Amino acid sequence: MDVNNYLTEEFEGFNDSDEVLYNKKNGGFTDASTVMDENGNEKDLANNPNYDSMTVKEAKEKEYNRLIQEDAKEEKKNLSSPVSELNSLLPKTDYISRAVFNKKNKYAIHYYEVEENEYFDYIKKIKEKGFDSMDPNSPEKSFLGVNNDNILVNIHYDATNKTLDLDIRRQ
Repeated sequence: MDVNNYLTEEFEGFNDSDEVLYNKKNGGFTDASTVMDENGNEKDLANNPNYDSMTVKEAKEKEYNRLIQEDAKEEKKNLSSPVSELNSLLPKTDYISRAVFNKKNKYAIHYYEVEENEYFDYIKKIKEKGFDSMDPNSPEKSFLGVNNDNILVNIHYDATNKTLDLDIRRQ
């Protein structure tokens, strides 16, 4: 979810100093002091423990933090899903990394500050993990390999920027 766009759209037409009632339970806000419940009864929000009175600026901050936490929970769930099984097939490294894609059948990662000798060591470790090169004539800074379970690993090294891009997927 793009938090910045969400906040811009949801709070359009309000000034930061406007008073609103923020829903602590589900997020979101309203500038109405009463709402209709599921039975058609009018409910006063000012005395409702699930709502806090605050400025739009404060509601933006709360909503932003809530959405960030929601995204973090989703990311944690993805990392603990069976997808991380693909990541477990990769050799561990000390490089600075950032996962860029984590789905059911594919896992991609971007490594920073990788020296050339570290790249070659990593390729050696990949081969030790059972990935055989599919193209022995591939360029020196690329590796495309597959293991006995038909899992494909594709690695590209950029010596100028000292980055290594890797993706591993089920075929």
